[in-house]
Order: sequence, then C-alpha cells, then structure tokens
Amino acid sequence: MVILVFGLPATGKTYFSEALAEAIEARRLNTDMLRHRLGKQGRYDPETKQLVYEKLLEKVKDFLNRDLDVVVDGTFHLRKRREQLKKIARDSRRDIHYILLRASENTVRKRLQKGREYSEADLKVYKQIAIDFEPVEEEHLELWSDRESLQNMIEKAKAHING
Repeated sequence: MVILVFGLPATGKTYFSEALAEAIEARRLNTDMLRHRLGKQGRYDPETKQLVYEKLLEKVKDFLNRDLDVVVDGTFHLRKRREQLKKIARDSRRDIHYILLRASENTVRKRLQKGREYSEADLKVYKQIAIDFEPVEEEHLELWSDRESLQNMIEKAKAHING
C-alpha cells in the first residue's frame, strides 16, 4: 500500500507521516530528506526537482517490490507528480491513499520561523506553492494539523486507509 501525505510547506506533513508510518508499521520516504541525501539542497531547478522525484519513485517501487507499505511525504502540489505515484501503485497492484495536510497561514508562519531540519521552504516558497497547487481530484482525507491532536489524525488516517 502507498499512502501519500501531501500539502503545502509547514502544514505538518513530516511530523504526521513519521507518526503514521510508525503506527501502521510502514516505511517512510520524504522529498526533503532525499534532496539532502542527494546533495541537492538549495537546488529547485526543473532538472533537480525531476531527479528528486525520480529517485523517490524508485524507492517507492523498491519498497513495494519487497511487499512493504510506504508513506510518502512531500508537497506533491502538481497533478503529474501524484499521477506518477498512482501509476506505480497501480502497476504494483497496490492501493494508494491520499491524505492532504493543512494548517492556517498563521500557524505556517510560526512554523517557518522555527526552521526545520531538512526543509528549506520559507514564506515566499509557501505562497508560490499555494498559487501553483493543482486541484486534488482523487478521493482524499483532509486533516488540519493545527486543529486536531496527532492521535486523532492518526485514527482518522487509519479509518480512511481501512475504509
């Protein structure tokens, strides 16, 4: 099974996806961590973005080939990126579940000021991705990380996955 935890920067994707992966005993992949491992920090040109997503998708395939569930954590604001992941799940005959994380802009501003280990997003990046975010057509669960406890979010996610 593939679970995509996606949304704008600083909405709580990484915090939530770590907890969800642990709760359901799945592997977790994160675009920011992968960018860091590839030594591509600070590089957001189209070629580098494509490389990061290609490597991420290769890792998803590897986990699925080993019959492991995977939680994927990234903005995935473009429809084509979500479609690429969906195709991998379908080709592997695995279910894919979508969980869109949200938070108020006020919460995001506070989170962005704190800095995060792997994410380089700032308010300018947040606002640009918000403009570029393509509508989500797939059935998905929407969670507000600044309105619910982590435990409630995990329970809702489990219900959505087992739906």
